[in-house]
Amino acid sequence: MTKISVNLQKRRKDWRKAAQLDKTQFLQSARKHGIISTEEAKQAAKGDIPDFLVSAFESLEDPDDAEIVWASTTNVNRNHELIEAIRVAKEMTEEEIDQIFGWED
Repeated sequence: MTKISVNLQKRRKDWRKAAQLDKTQFLQSARKHGIISTEEAKQAAKGDIPDFLVSAFESLEDPDDAEIVWASTTNVNRNHELIEAIRVAKEMTEEEIDQIFGWED
């Protein structure tokens, strides 16, 4: 692996730790990237739990707690376990999640 690749990986890892969007921005970006439908984005914006979130939350240790956190959150952190659960449920890559949060190669 080249020094440039290592530096890019470190930069991306550090960026992931700090990256966040408010819930509205996250839902708009996920819809824009074709990850969720407009209807799902509207449901989630209202605090409802659309199907894509239900399946993601069911993979977590406490799905009820995940629903409470989602309904009450205003900011979505890139490295939060809920985002990882969504990524796995939607069969997305790490890079696709990064794009939602604004990473550009």
